[in-house]
Amino acid sequence: MRFTARDVTQRLFLHRGRNVEANQNEIQAFIPLMNLTKNSSYDLSMNFVGTIGLSGGPRQLQYTTPQNETRTSITFCSEKGATNGLRSLIPCLDGADYPAEFNILIQYNQPFTAFSNFRRTYQQTSNLNSSLSSSYFNSTFALNPADIAFALVELKPQTTVVNGNITISLYYRQKILQSISIDRVLQFMNDKSFNIGKLDVLSLPELDTAQVPGVSFLNEDSVRQENIDLGVTSP
Repeated sequence: MRFTARDVTQRLFLHRGRNVEANQNEIQAFIPLMNLTKNSSYDLSMNFVGTIGLSGGPRQLQYTTPQNETRTSITFCSEKGATNGLRSLIPCLDGADYPAEFNILIQYNQPFTAFSNFRRTYQQTSNLNSSLSSSYFNSTFALNPADIAFALVELKPQTTVVNGNITISLYYRQKILQSISIDRVLQFMNDKSFNIGKLDVLSLPELDTAQVPGVSFLNEDSVRQENIDLGVTSP
């Protein structure tokens, strides 16, 4: 990671978070060979060996297709009101007072596809394994640590809508696609999505609803019930 020292210091403190349990090489403070210089930039790399707790970490969700096939999605997003949710995913140095800009690289096997807060900078397939893909998401501004989100899904965007300066991609099961109201999506999305210029919307059973910059997670049952209540669709 690349960071800028805010002051002259002799050590770096690593935020492990309550969901990270280190098995070995437990790091709470990192002591460099020399003092860090105020307002100077540095690159830091570290190896972490440990486990991520189930609470607060990535979630694995299963659902069925119209052909009654089981599919899987993996999502990560902090609970509403959290201030340091990223620490539930990886050890990190940032905090709410000094948020970092995280550039995210996700590697996955087909037929999965990935999305995160920011636009995909590039996607490539491994030369050694044609089923292995990588997606890189370049941060354009710092997010609150609790706003970092990503998803791995076995769904292709059913509809892509360009509304003004924002592109909306809907990852929904086909049977509820007609229940989607773009106006409602725009109404409840995080306003910073306009700064990013895109919004990826995922709706699945058992998925907790969350609205963060560039990403909206919607509970499928809630979406369906809301549209019934509003008279958009019939029960």
